[in-house]
Amino acid sequence: MLAHSWGDNVWRTFMRWASVDDAGWVERHVAAYVNIAGTILGVSKSVTSLLSGARPPRARRVVRGPAEPTRSI
Repeated sequence: MLAHSWGDNVWRTFMRWASVDDAGWVERHVAAYVNIAGTILGVSKSVTSLLSGARPPRARRVVRGPAEPTRSI
């Protein structure tokens, strides 16, 4: 199973729901699960930053001077 973006939340919710009714359903029907760019614990920080305009220190823009030209040796 490949789950992308918000589909990952839907898939994980479905797996929990299926496990309540039949404890072995996921083990019998799902051979592998891959989360591609899922929103696990990332959306709350993004939404907070979007609404407040605040950025964590690691996301600050670094301003650099012009790059040095590359020379062949």
